[in-house]
Amino acid sequence: DESFRAIKNSEKEIDCDTVALAAGLVPNIGKLREADIDIDSATNGPVVNEYMETSLPGIFVAGNALAINDYVDYAAEQGEQAAIGAHLFIEGNMPSDWKPIRKGENIRLVFPHHISGGRDVKIYARVKKPVRDAVVEFPEIDKRVRKRAVMPGEMIIVNLKKQETAGIDELTVRCADGN
Repeated sequence: DESFRAIKNSEKEIDCDTVALAAGLVPNIGKLREADIDIDSATNGPVVNEYMETSLPGIFVAGNALAINDYVDYAAEQGEQAAIGAHLFIEGNMPSDWKPIRKGENIRLVFPHHISGGRDVKIYARVKKPVRDAVVEFPEIDKRVRKRAVMPGEMIIVNLKKQETAGIDELTVRCADGN
């Protein structure tokens, strides 16, 4: 019904091969909070570096525990980065110099929150308000990426090359009208 309660005797059987559920979209981060890990109020998930490592060294997070993802592919990509990070951590080869990523104009959330500048990296972001003919900008590296449209409910993904981020002190992401 309108209150999302089951209506008696309205059940139906439907033959199908597969049922896929996307449940629990709100990150359950109670244990992360208990561990005093830094939490991003915009994502309600932990603050992470490019390897999805939290502010507590050796703790890695991906998928909807990090931020609500539009597609399982994004969660899988983040899981791959977390696995690479865990391997580097175990081997003692995790970078130690991190550059912050800042939210600029019209950016509601961005992660990772810190990058090393030592490898190619994928930046995930969401805007505060819709923009047609948008330009996603990274002013410190003079990079502009045009998008036909951006919406608050859709993740923006931008790949940055190691050569673009090497030597920076910080990186800002902003999104404006491209006209």
